[in-house]
Amino acid sequence: MSNLYTCTNIYTLLGYLKKAIKIDIVHFSVPNNRNELIIVSRINEDGFSEECKKDHREIYGIAYTQNILSGRWKYLILWFLKFNPRRYNEIKTRLWGLSQGSLTKQLRELEADGLINRKIYPEVPPRVEYSITLKGEELIPIIDLMEEFGKKFGDKID
Repeated sequence: MSNLYTCTNIYTLLGYLKKAIKIDIVHFSVPNNRNELIIVSRINEDGFSEECKKDHREIYGIAYTQNILSGRWKYLILWFLKFNPRRYNEIKTRLWGLSQGSLTKQLRELEADGLINRKIYPEVPPRVEYSITLKGEELIPIIDLMEEFGKKFGDKID
């Protein structure tokens, strides 16, 4: 638990530093549960500069994917939308424990990143449906692998 606490404090500190000095990716080492140092990367909320893409080509793909999927509920929203387009309340009902504000924020971010579409029907009251885009569908195999990993190792205690 102390590693998580340390990580959280470092992330908070790095958030302030990134805004002050406008850097794209911050690397730092933290001990994991086996006291090994691991490299953790954080991304500037403004995205990546071309210089950053060149300088950090070896981790850019992972960092980009992590950045667009960062958020507690994004994986589950995409997983739920892979079957059919859904209305806001369908998503909210399925993902219990998710506040209206959090769901709205996550949906807006997914839409801004081109992973989902938002279609507004000209009805009274207005009907809004969310569906996954082709770009979002590209992430489904990754999410399916996460599901399989969780099924395989989720109940096991090391």
